[in-house]
Amino acid sequence: WLWPQVPVPAANSSATAGCLVQLTGEEYVWVVHPDGTRNWIQYPTTGCATRATQIANVSVYPKRSIGYNLNATESAVACGNDKCSTLPLPAPPPPPTQQPLRFIVLNADYTDHDVAWKDLDLPFPGEDWSNANVPTFQMTWLEQELEMALAQNQRVIVFVHYRVDGGPGGPVGQGLGPPVPATNRAWVDDCTLQNAAVLRDVLERYPGLVLATFSGHDHVPRPAWAQEAAGKPVYWTHAGLVEGHYPSSNAYSLVTIGTDCSINVTGFVNATSAFIPGPANCTLQY
Repeated sequence: WLWPQVPVPAANSSATAGCLVQLTGEEYVWVVHPDGTRNWIQYPTTGCATRATQIANVSVYPKRSIGYNLNATESAVACGNDKCSTLPLPAPPPPPTQQPLRFIVLNADYTDHDVAWKDLDLPFPGEDWSNANVPTFQMTWLEQELEMALAQNQRVIVFVHYRVDGGPGGPVGQGLGPPVPATNRAWVDDCTLQNAAVLRDVLERYPGLVLATFSGHDHVPRPAWAQEAAGKPVYWTHAGLVEGHYPSSNAYSLVTIGTDCSINVTGFVNATSAFIPGPANCTLQY
């Protein structure tokens, strides 16, 4: 409802000066300003609508960004305007805001034959928590999303339920991340996507593009994160909250992505904390 909007022009800061318009067939009334922007008359006085020019599309006039909804006093003043005998030219729309981060969510509740799971309480063949896969069509979509992010100079954060750092060739316990206890490696692999290696190949195709993946599933992750080398994604696994009664099993985190692309995870109670530097020469403009 609040987009698109434009700033109040310095030369025409009045939110009530202009002429009146009404969308054909609707009850709402707006004041359109000489600069081609508009404000909504939230509390129209008696007869205000009858003085408004009927138009088919009011959205061509961008909303004022400050005080778009006129209060009762402002509405009364605005209703003193006449109808628009000549409609002002619409103001140009504001330029699109380029966000520095692209967030991508993957659904891995598929078999290794790209069949979506139906019901784990009544399992079908191939449906099992240890047999989770990101389907082929979603991999294709992910590749397209990464290419768009690259073209728009964005960095990427990916969310997927299962661990991504275990399994054959997985970086868990290697490189820059903490070690994996020898007695826990098999469990890490069991909590990892079956086709994690394929997913990692896609995520690591463009060095420095994907900053991190965030996962769950492993309720007591040991270790909580892995990063094979600088410029490669951080594969983070958050602790679960279902290992016992509150508050002893509580775990939650605050994640901050710095302007230098660093990742700062502040874990509370049973959650892990870590600060991980971003890729070289990486800058985010928030």
